[in-house]
Order: sequence, then C-alpha cells, then structure tokens
Amino acid sequence: MSDIEELNQRLIELMKTLDEEQQMFLNLKSIRNFLLHYNKLTNYKNEVRNLLVEYFDVIRSENYFVDKSRSTELAFKYIDHIGNYYRIELGFRLHTDLSFSIFWGVIADILLLLFGVLSKIYYIPFVTISLIVYYLYVKEMYEKNNKVYGLRY
Repeated sequence: MSDIEELNQRLIELMKTLDEEQQMFLNLKSIRNFLLHYNKLTNYKNEVRNLLVEYFDVIRSENYFVDKSRSTELAFKYIDHIGNYYRIELGFRLHTDLSFSIFWGVIADILLLLFGVLSKIYYIPFVTISLIVYYLYVKEMYEKNNKVYGLRY
C-alpha cells in the first residue's frame, strides 16, 4: 500500500471517529481535498507526500487532539505550504467564511472612511463587498469541486 493510500485510509477513519470540532482543528477537509487531487499533481508530488506524511505523524503523536493555538501553528506549517503547491499547479483557492469576509471588510472600510477614501467613491463599502463576492465565488466555483484549503477547514 502506498503512502497516499494509507493516508486516505487514516483520513477516513479520523473523519468517522472525531467530532466536527476536532476535524476542523486538524484541517481534515483541506487534507481530504489534497488527497482527492494528489494524482493530478505533476511537479510537486514528492514535496506534498512528504509534508502530508509528516503532518499525519505529528497529529498522531498528539493523539489526534489539538487546541486552537496548535491548530493554527500546524496549519501555517503544513496546510499553507501544501496548499501553495496545489494553488500553483491545480488552481486551489484559500477558503474563507462569511463572517471573516464581513468582519475584515467592515474594518477595512471603516479605516478607508476615516482616511476619507470612501467619500470619494460615494461611501460604498468596497472592501466588504469585494470580500463577500470573493467568498461567494470560491464557494460556488471551487468548494463544490473540492479545490479549497485553509485554516480550520
């Protein structure tokens, strides 16, 4: 059995046994998407395989239980790097959620308002609208095709 087949089996077992919160903290949907498209990679297979094997070894050493802080650390160390390979070669997109888009969009638009930029574009919350459109675009065009990855996804 190849490393990828073994990782697929481990992933299936984890998704059956872990609750939704731990699956999110372990980024299992991102891992699922990486494994689903692994055979389509042409340039980065060895790098991705090594990172996936290392990631599974790390989470196994922690008994498949990580807190929010450790989840973030692992995501930046592994998921983000793997995702960059998939983004370059297969067009993957970074997953965001609607609350993220609204929150950071409003913050950015408030800053633009304070600096007077929004008054020049008729007070249209441009950043918020852009982030919501991006969220909807990724959800409609990429998430359905399992071509997204990201922190706690």
